[in-house]
Amino acid sequence: MAELLVRAKGHWMDAHTQEQIDALKEEHRESYHARTQIGDIIVAKPDGWSWGKEECLPTFLVVKMPGVDVATVEQYTQTLQQDVIKVKTREIPKDLYDDATKRAKYIAEFRVQGDITILETKETTYVVQATIIDNVLKKRRKFRAPEAWVLNKVSLGNSVVTLSPTQITNVLETLEEKTA
Repeated sequence: MAELLVRAKGHWMDAHTQEQIDALKEEHRESYHARTQIGDIIVAKPDGWSWGKEECLPTFLVVKMPGVDVATVEQYTQTLQQDVIKVKTREIPKDLYDDATKRAKYIAEFRVQGDITILETKETTYVVQATIIDNVLKKRRKFRAPEAWVLNKVSLGNSVVTLSPTQITNVLETLEEKTA
């Protein structure tokens, strides 16, 4: 049997006003949009998992699924990500830039698009600027239990719910199509 930990309480950032959201720096805005939300499936664990004292109501709900292997339901914990093009400035060692093999590895690792521009030369480093493709969270999870379903279980005081594989498939929303 597999057990899923589902978020049952809103994130503290849910209380932000639109004005506060607009005032966030870009990286904090990305975190805001990627925050966990009610119904997000946080983790899948095997039957009989010893959940911590915080992994219960009011913050979390445990969904047990008899006869289902953990590997089968781990897909429900996947995140939605997207590529974002950004211009980044970094300081890198001269030997990394001057050695073509090392530079090629750096370009591949950081998904650099186009050329690297040297902005400043220091004793042992270069300050460089490059356009990179950064992979960021678009939404926290690909799947979510509907908020109304979760809040209903919470209102009934159910910190543990048992569902069949068919029931969990029927309950979960696929967020991929909604956010693509």
